[in-house]
Amino acid sequence: MTIKAALLVALAVLTSTYVLYWFSSARQGNRGASGDKSRPSWFLAAIGFVTNFFDTLGIGSFAPTTSVFKLRRLVPDELIPGTLNVGHALPTITQAFIYITIIEVEMTTLVLMIAASVVGAFLGAGMVAAWPRHKVQIGMGLALLAAAIFFMMTNLNFFPPGGDTLGLVGTRLGLGIAGNFLLGALMTLGIGLYAPCMILVALLGMNPRAAFPIMMGSCAFLMPVGSMRFI
Repeated sequence: MTIKAALLVALAVLTSTYVLYWFSSARQGNRGASGDKSRPSWFLAAIGFVTNFFDTLGIGSFAPTTSVFKLRRLVPDELIPGTLNVGHALPTITQAFIYITIIEVEMTTLVLMIAASVVGAFLGAGMVAAWPRHKVQIGMGLALLAAAIFFMMTNLNFFPPGGDTLGLVGTRLGLGIAGNFLLGALMTLGIGLYAPCMILVALLGMNPRAAFPIMMGSCAFLMPVGSMRFI
């Protein structure tokens, strides 16, 4: 079995574990609750459809979803980070299966950067899930500010051009691992990983196309891990 095939099998196993854990927890919560439980609306489904379409273009889904949540007051502030990670996990996993399959990237770089982001998310989710509302509000405000800066950089073509390599070695690999660890931790606060990961990959001299399997693979593995802690 190739490394790529093993990675996809591991993702399938993690996804199955995540879905079973999510639905089991939801059923237990429903049994212990009294009165009617609110159900997702078609409007919420439309938000997921549109924002995850943006995801496949590398724009990211967290900032647009957060903006709608805030404007329409759909989700309490302290629940937004968990809602983003749990709700967008399955679409992101689907993206990862597609992009890891169709875009070439050096597998050692891909696996190590994914692993770093998962560890960062595991540690970050445990902290954010326990934060009070005002602390989450400050964090989300900083997250939206960061997202606005990344969008501005994209529109003004401030992204570094990148190089031609499909992998990292030595010091650059270490920087890539450290950077993705930090981005994984920030994901649990609602700061999307896509745009900063694209910048990181380009700064390290990699082909910008290689960012897609790295960022989508990272999110696909870290979001179920972080989401189970949020749940």
